[in-house]
Amino acid sequence: MAHAEEIGAAGAEKSGAVMRRLGVRRERGGTAPLPAPVVEVLVMGPHAEAARRRPSGTCGIDLTEAARPLPGHIWRSPRPEPA
Repeated sequence: MAHAEEIGAAGAEKSGAVMRRLGVRRERGGTAPLPAPVVEVLVMGPHAEAARRRPSGTCGIDLTEAARPLPGHIWRSPRPEPA
């Protein structure tokens, strides 16, 4: 808890850059018109969960292996519905 504010600020800085980029995509119709917090959960959630589980040693996630399929699936999640 002593470093929670510092960690939160660092995370906000990194996720802020991603969210700004996604905002541009949303304006161009490249992502679904979802609230920013929902998009953040969709895009950042898998990374955060993998990072959270990794130190326990019981997660069963090989990060090298997960790095291949995860990005494509993550980026497809906020796509707009087909017309």
